[in-house]
Amino acid sequence: MGFTIRFTVTPKQWRFVHRITSGEPVPAEPFLYVTTWLAALFVLGLSDWAMPDIGLCHPSLVTAWTILMLSSPLQAGIAWGLITYGRGRLRVFGMWQRLGGNVGLFLGLLAFVLARLWRYGFSVPDAALFGVTMVFGVAAYTSFLVLRDITALLLLERVTTELHDVGV
Repeated sequence: MGFTIRFTVTPKQWRFVHRITSGEPVPAEPFLYVTTWLAALFVLGLSDWAMPDIGLCHPSLVTAWTILMLSSPLQAGIAWGLITYGRGRLRVFGMWQRLGGNVGLFLGLLAFVLARLWRYGFSVPDAALFGVTMVFGVAAYTSFLVLRDITALLLLERVTTELHDVGV
């Protein structure tokens, strides 16, 4: 008498498991959007200091930073889903939304780093040095995402113009 174990895995689930275990690059953008949005929530809701460094530059910058850091990751995350799972015009709309979300995220992260440098100069205390360096690295990565989005939209515009000229 034989013993058989039967797994019921849909093809979509199998593709996800294969992507994670195959060594292919895992998309970093969804993780970036979720973690920056959660970090902004933590800073604004659970922290008692509520971005005094940005407030030292100008009080209205705290409001701008709050809006950028709460809306941009959501916008870019939704756009990532539209691009990944959408078709046609929905995908193009997602590309424009992702560009806007990545620009907002870049500006919010850059404002955080510049506010820290404004407050401490280049002698950032040891307790904040690691965080400032990490946020600067994430801001640099986000700037590459912005350049990628601009390049993709320019290429899309060129292709659609050529198709329009040909009459397709």
